[in-house]
Amino acid sequence: MSQPVETVLREAVKDLLYMSESDEPFEVVLWKGGTVFDSQKLLEHSGHAANSPVEIIALSDFFKDLTKEKDWHGEEEKADVRKFQKLLQLVNENLSNPLVFRVGKTEVDIYIVGKTKNGDWAGVKTKAIET
Repeated sequence: MSQPVETVLREAVKDLLYMSESDEPFEVVLWKGGTVFDSQKLLEHSGHAANSPVEIIALSDFFKDLTKEKDWHGEEEKADVRKFQKLLQLVNENLSNPLVFRVGKTEVDIYIVGKTKNGDWAGVKTKAIET
């Protein structure tokens, strides 16, 4: 029997940091039911103000640089690239039509969310500091 999507995602983001002007961990998010998930639903579920700025970007755009090894990468950076590749693979395998929502301007909450096989909405959340 397969593991619940939240368990799979939790294992994938263990010890993984999203690097911006700070290094931030990922955490799993899970919201029950609903047929549509859009910016307004995200704001409702996440507790952000209804007028918070939201940008939606493609999953491939978010992961583009995170999943590519660079010539200058050391072993630690290469390990992180492999972790991001695995996270992307697991998101694509376990979530339908995943999207990346960026909420805020300077302190940006980033949500990678898609629909689970049982009809819930799940994914991971992190933060970026962009000054």
